[in-house]
Amino acid sequence: MNKKFHTLETQRLHLREVRPTDALAMFHMIHHNPKVLETFLARYMEDESEAHVNNLLTYQENGHLIYILEVKETGAAIGMLLEQTDENQAMELGYAIGEPYWNQGYTTEAMRAVIAYLFEKGYQKITAECFIENKASARVMEKSGMIKTEKEYTLNYQNKDHLVIEYEILNQPGNE
Repeated sequence: MNKKFHTLETQRLHLREVRPTDALAMFHMIHHNPKVLETFLARYMEDESEAHVNNLLTYQENGHLIYILEVKETGAAIGMLLEQTDENQAMELGYAIGEPYWNQGYTTEAMRAVIAYLFEKGYQKITAECFIENKASARVMEKSGMIKTEKEYTLNYQNKDHLVIEYEILNQPGNE
């Protein structure tokens, strides 16, 4: 599949490429917030001096799909949505959004736009996973049209075992 980057717009968001200037926003929204990192697998950063997006830029430069979620009204970078795996016309997505923006529909808005874009590009299946206790993330997937699958496994994260569940949506008429 050709994943050539394409900026997307939703009603309230610009979904755009990673920029070096996103480092501090991603630090404050994701990497310095223990609540976000309870369910998003990333490294905690203690100090702003650790803030960088080098790994995200490299990931993007290597052809992987990654979007920064930017609020149109303010220009604030509030989170990210990215490819976890890509094989056989199927892509797994992951996402994180800063706590001040939780429960406002931004992640669902972004997921719907990216799913529609990937289906247009010829992908046949989009999946996403979350810890079973992460009800908000499961709700994002459901509101994005995804259905829970039978796939489950245990993952040890932060010295605790978590049951991971999977959701999927297939590229069928009516899923645009």
